[in-house]
Amino acid sequence: LMALAMAAGFPPLAELSPMAHGYSLSWLFLMLSFVLARHFVRENNGFTVILMGVAGALAMWSQPTAMFGTIMVYLWTLFSMLTKYDRSLGERLALLGAGLLVFLLVSVLLYLPVVIDHGADQLFRHASEGERNWRTFTAGYPAKVLDLCMWIADPVGWVVAVLGFI
Repeated sequence: LMALAMAAGFPPLAELSPMAHGYSLSWLFLMLSFVLARHFVRENNGFTVILMGVAGALAMWSQPTAMFGTIMVYLWTLFSMLTKYDRSLGERLALLGAGLLVFLLVSVLLYLPVVIDHGADQLFRHASEGERNWRTFTAGYPAKVLDLCMWIADPVGWVVAVLGFI
């Protein structure tokens, strides 16, 4: 009942809760990707690199900003292999490329229903974001600066304000 009352009083909370679950899942899959990447670097296992690609795609599916974390996992894997191996580097790089291909294919398959129903533009510019251009920025800029100034100055308190003058 408390959650419903809070959501009724502040409707964006209904959107924040699924987003929080998405971030939790993306971190779970990113940590799994790191563990699998470490196993792949040490053992040169093809199945591990495929699972790493699937885990990265699931992380990106649960929260699209996990793409940056997935890129970090692949770069870490690449640099780890470049610094540790010489003789088996070609085979390992080929497997890493296959894992990257699996990541891309699974990501496309997971986002395909959205693309089919709403088009590719829905992936990059969601309708709930509103229009973001120079005209809307300049129209609301003075009020936002005043709000920011009040937000910074209001909770400071007199003690911190006095310390700022000393």
